[in-house]
Amino acid sequence: IAKVMPNSPAAQSGLRAGDIIRKINGEAVRNAEDVQGFVENSQVGSQLQMEVRRDRRDIQVTVRPGAFPTQR
Repeated sequence: IAKVMPNSPAAQSGLRAGDIIRKINGEAVRNAEDVQGFVENSQVGSQLQMEVRRDRRDIQVTVRPGAFPTQR
């Protein structure tokens, strides 16, 4: 993860810049496109279970995707 936007679903779940997403809902993630596909195909408010590598440890994080904010 390069950047986490403040108040975003990622920030609310505890994801941080530098985290490496390894699995989503038990399925291996190879690249950013895989992550994007999982998020785009999920329902707003559903849960995505992520296995994340942080500081040489694997942790579990639950993310609830939300609607994309509009930019002004």
